[in-house]
Amino acid sequence: MRRIIVILSLSMMVMLAACSKKSTMPTQPSTGTVGLHDWTKYGFTTVLDSVSITPGTADTILSGPYTFQIPGNVFNSPVEFELLGGDTTSLAATAPSGEKPILAFAFKITDTKTDSLVGEFQNPLTMIANDPEITTQSWYYDVETNGTYVLNSTGMKVSNGQMIHPISGALFGWVITVPTSSGGGYYY
Repeated sequence: MRRIIVILSLSMMVMLAACSKKSTMPTQPSTGTVGLHDWTKYGFTTVLDSVSITPGTADTILSGPYTFQIPGNVFNSPVEFELLGGDTTSLAATAPSGEKPILAFAFKITDTKTDSLVGEFQNPLTMIANDPEITTQSWYYDVETNGTYVLNSTGMKVSNGQMIHPISGALFGWVITVPTSSGGGYYY
């Protein structure tokens, strides 16, 4: 009997050790990820474009003022990528003082194998926005579900009429603003 208990104990230890090994396979977050939202419920209600993307395949989405350059290494599963437009008029209510939203967008990205939303990307994609109102005094913000604006100028490049910014996930909506008066803005 003692031998059976020892054998069972050793078997359990081997099984637990095997289960505790960390996977080296990259994974995309599931719907349980903190901060992962369906942005159609938070003011980004218009589907501007939708495209199916296969891992390893680069793609470009062109829609109105937006160009999204998506390298082949952004997703590790097939996804349905929806570009959502936001209502800049309603987003103006929570905009920082002295700033006016001119462009607003978000993503709804669904892993087609698991039917779950994708929040973080394996690598960033590039957003290029072209609008005559964009100047070197424009700002780029992450917008949270409660409408709070959080400045995100990391990697931002701005010239008159164009803004370029890397995007590493679909955890926020985004707004590009221009000053309503002198002061504020992105200075070089």
